Amino acid sequence: MKPGNVQIGDHYLLEGRVVTVVGILENLAVLMPSRGFMQVVRQKDLQPIPVTPEILEKNGFVPMSYEDCYEMKRESFRVRVFMDEEGMMVVADRGEDSAQKDGRRELQLLQQAMRFVGIEQKLEASHG
Repeated sequence: MKPGNVQIGDHYLLEGRVVTVVGILENLAVLMPSRGFMQVVRQKDLQPIPVTPEILEKNGFVPMSYEDCYEMKRESFRVRVFMDEEGMMVVADRGEDSAQKDGRRELQLLQQAMRFVGIEQKLEASHG
């Protein structure tokens, strides 16, 4: 992952396992304790987790009426994900706050759009 794009709370792949960033030190990332120890790695060694329909549905997103579009609706917020072969667009609304992010189909893009408007929904990540 390109240094500077990593944020605390993002999920990534490292050596085939899902890890969560809990701290950032310049070009390094501090990862959630594994086997009782914090791990510090170079940000560039982190691999993005691709967003799939399975990950979206596992996290409470439901398919919308048109293809490759998903939505999570709660009383206080709404998040919509629009995907195509090129990437995805995330639209997150919470009250009067709104965020739109587009880019690759990567889980951290979804996490960052949600956090931008104050949605602290914990997303589960899995890698097949």
